[in-house]
Amino acid sequence: MESATRPSGRQHALLTTKPKRTVDYKIVLLGESSVGKSSILERLQNNTFDDNKSSTIGAAFISKKVVRETDLINLQIWDTAGQERFHNLTPLYYRNSNAALLVFDLTSLESFKKAEYWINELETYIGEVELDEPASNEGRGRDTMKIILVGNKVDLLNGEACPFEDQIKEFMNVHKSVVNYFKTSAKKNLEIIDLFEYITNSIDDTLFYDIDEENKSKKGIIDLNFSNATSNTASSCSC
Repeated sequence: MESATRPSGRQHALLTTKPKRTVDYKIVLLGESSVGKSSILERLQNNTFDDNKSSTIGAAFISKKVVRETDLINLQIWDTAGQERFHNLTPLYYRNSNAALLVFDLTSLESFKKAEYWINELETYIGEVELDEPASNEGRGRDTMKIILVGNKVDLLNGEACPFEDQIKEFMNVHKSVVNYFKTSAKKNLEIIDLFEYITNSIDDTLFYDIDEENKSKKGIIDLNFSNATSNTASSCSC
């Protein structure tokens, strides 16, 4: 995936080789309302930003196809509503997710404190999954959910340190299940690509399956139209 510091105009390289492996990878975004979860996804999908974007109601979904060498990665990304009245629905979206992004506003201590609630929810869920491995995963590896902390709106700090930086460091020290921390700006397009590049580059190899094996399961029907792999709800990039 291209660096966020490159020009915003994207030039997609032609896919000259047929992908050999593919994976469906589910990501969920968690966090308080107005921290910029939807704006992060808008920047990822369309490379745009809307100052007047309305809050998500319930949940929203986007898909994005990423080509990495001979791998085809199908990102399935769920953006959950931050309002407390929707919290009872959120487990429906983080269950069976491969990665969870805990998003907060770098200028709002209250939004960061809410990350403690979500990390406790996720760690409880991960513990339950590890105690009761589904039989369907036999014969194929499973990737423990990756939890990533995302401090958004870094542009509002104007080059200064986050006022509660020490609390963030303590959070990372206490919660070893959080594998990384990114400071992003959806508005200025900072570290957004780096965040999702990190995710795609760290996908466990055991989650991939051969495309040829998938085609065989379709009783001889083989789709060779890889260059048109994008649907109306997905965008594609070469990484």
